[in-house]
Formats: sequence, structure tokens, C-alpha cells
Amino acid sequence: MSGGPSAHQQKLITYIPLLTGHLSVLGSSTIIASIWRGRSEKLQKPQHRLLLGLSIVDICYSLAKAWTFLLSPAGYPFSVPGAQGNMATCRMQGFFIQIAHIGGAYNAALSLYYYLTICRGMKRATFAKRVEPLVHTVFPLLNVGFGIAGVVTRLYNPIGFGPCFIGPYPPGCGPETFECQLHGDDFVLLYEIYAQMWVQLYMVVIFVTNIAIWWKVFTQERAMVKYTKHIAKQDDGMRKRQYRHSKRVAVQSTLYIGAYLLSWLGPTVYHLLSWITGYQAFWSLMVLVILTPLQGFFNAFIYARPSYLRMREADPTLSRWVAVKHSFFPPTIDEANNAGSVLESEMMNRNGSWWSPGRRISKLVGSHFSSTESLNSRSKYSTYNAHSTTSRKASLASVSEEEKAEEVPVDVGVTDGDQRMKGESEQGDTFRDNV
Repeated sequence: MSGGPSAHQQKLITYIPLLTGHLSVLGSSTIIASIWRGRSEKLQKPQHRLLLGLSIVDICYSLAKAWTFLLSPAGYPFSVPGAQGNMATCRMQGFFIQIAHIGGAYNAALSLYYYLTICRGMKRATFAKRVEPLVHTVFPLLNVGFGIAGVVTRLYNPIGFGPCFIGPYPPGCGPETFECQLHGDDFVLLYEIYAQMWVQLYMVVIFVTNIAIWWKVFTQERAMVKYTKHIAKQDDGMRKRQYRHSKRVAVQSTLYIGAYLLSWLGPTVYHLLSWITGYQAFWSLMVLVILTPLQGFFNAFIYARPSYLRMREADPTLSRWVAVKHSFFPPTIDEANNAGSVLESEMMNRNGSWWSPGRRISKLVGSHFSSTESLNSRSKYSTYNAHSTTSRKASLASVSEEEKAEEVPVDVGVTDGDQRMKGESEQGDTFRDNV
């Protein structure tokens, strides 16, 4: 891509993020709305608070990328097609791209949370007291400080393609044009300090913690197979349920990591190759501009996945659309009372969403309708009210049994009776809270 992208290529680079960025905003906004709707329960859990912070940061970043043509300065070298901004809006865009690295801190903290609770048995309250405050204060303050420093030192400039970020000043300066006044020789190093250093740090934390989580799952499975013949069937069933849940948490953690890597590994590889070898290709740049703003879009599906799977498992006849809808926005107790579909004794005395999505949907979805839904919609879902008492009790029993197994993180390798009783008495947070 010698000489920079062509006019047609530059249009693609500029306007594709307009679509992908707003998809990410939609996904992150849905997560925020879902958490806020069930805030009385969800905001008590560290993973939901971390996801809330991650989603807020992602919205700022995605909008900054999507509105490149509005924020990039017009009339300068390297101006993007349709540019309508000035140097002030250019540096504002650079500032918001800078603080997007706070999202990487939230991703790393989420992986660390899964690692500490699954592998180290740390309680949720301990994580919230010792680790979480650092995530919400230190990393945001550092990146905001870097962002302000970049604006003051005029570090954020048009860079030849796409949005404004770290580059020499004035725009277009260089050995082949005219002398740079600022950052002509050191902007590559500053890019590493301001941006790539943080991305690489977060990736190391994410890789190490995720490998440790999967190693824990592997050792649990191996120990379970080894000791199955020597333990009681009841204990064996509990260990198997705990193993399955640990594996679900590991999968969930890996999916969040995958979304982060899809969005941020591309820019890291692209800029390292460009820095070290000078290699630049249009296809690699397209991968970068397509995937970079999409993390919020990926996160939305990952966020809804556990609830969706539990609902479909509890009731395979449940409509996929209804399952997706209630994965994000589960019916509240007030809505259930208005629908008259659930007995008061089954509401778990909560002010927000019900505790178990599987129980919630199997009881509610057949008779929960808004006043604006048509009679056809009522008849479509009325079959759920005809479910037999036996099948409902079976569904509740399966959920109850799973909750009992998840209450105590007992190590699979423990076989001595006294140690097992001691482990069962030291109850920690439920494993369900980790998903």
C-alpha cells in the first residue's frame, strides 16, 4: 500500500466503521440497559459492574470511530473523505480513542475475577474490596491523564488513514515533505507508551488467567475420573455438576477474551509489523477498521448466552426470539404479578429479576403478555400454560439440584470424609454468580 490508500480505499476505511461502530454501540447499550433494569440484583456482582464499565467505555470509543468523517479536520493533508471537523475535534477524537484502553483494563479484570473465584476460591466480597476499586480508579485515571497529555502536547493528529490518533505535527510533515515541529522522531515510541504498552499488558493478564482457568477445569476432570470409583454416588454427582459449571465459566471467560482479541489483536499486529518491517497492506487495514469497533456487539451475545442456554434447556419448545429477549430483559416480579402467572411463594422475595432464568421462563413465558400484544400472540404461547405439573416440577428440581451443587466449591481431588465435610462447611459464593 505504498503511497497510502487510494480514494476508493480511503472511503471504505472511513465509512465502514460508521456501520460497525453503531453495531457496537447497540450491543453495549443493550448490556447497560439490561444491567440497569436488574440493578438491585446485578450491581451486587463484580462481573456485572465490570461489564457495565466496559460497555460505557466501548460506547465512547465506538462513537469516536464511527464519526471519523465528522471529527477529522478538513483541508489538511491526510483528510478523510467528507471530513467536516477541525484540529480541535481531531484531538477530541484522539482523546476518546486513548481512553478506550480503559476497556482493556476491564477485560483483564474480568478474566482475573474468573481466575480468582474459580482457581483460588476468592469470595466475591473479597474481590470487590481488594481488587475492583483499583480497576475503577487507577486505570481510568492513568488513561485519562494520558489522554489529556496527548491533547496538550498536540500528539493526536491525522495519521494518513482513518481516525485521528498519535502522529507527528503538523499533519503531513515528514522527510519527504517538510520538517515536523512536534513528534517527528518520537511518535512511534510515544505510540508504544500511550497505546500498545497497555494492550500488550492486558493481553498477558488475559492469556495467563485463562490458561490457568482451563488447567483447573482439566485437573478437575482428571481427578473426577480417577476418584469416581472410590467415592459415594451422591458426592460423585455433586462433583460432576461442579465440574460442568466450572467448564461453563471457563467457556464464558474465553468468549469475552475472544471478543477482546478480535477487536484489539489486529491493531497490535498491524502497527508492530508496520513499525518493524514497514509492511502495510490494504486487506490488513480493512480487517483492522472492521473489527476494532465491534467489541460491544460481540459482548452483547456473550452476555446473553448463559441465560439463553438455561432457558432453552429448561424448555426446548421455547421460541428462540423469546429466549433472546428475556436473556437481556427478564420479566420482573411486578410484571409477573400483573400477568398473574406466578404464585407469590415462588418469587424468592426479590425486588428485581427472579433468581433462576430457567425457572423464570418455564413459569412465566406462557402467560406473560403486554397489553399491546395481539390475541394471536396469546394463542401462540398459551401452550406453555398447558404444561403438566410433573414436567414443571422436573424442571424446578433440575435447577434446584444444580444450585445445591454450585453452593460449595469443593475440590474434586478431596476424598477424605473429614476434609470433605470441612470443605462443605466453608461456604463461599455460588458458582452461578460467576457467569
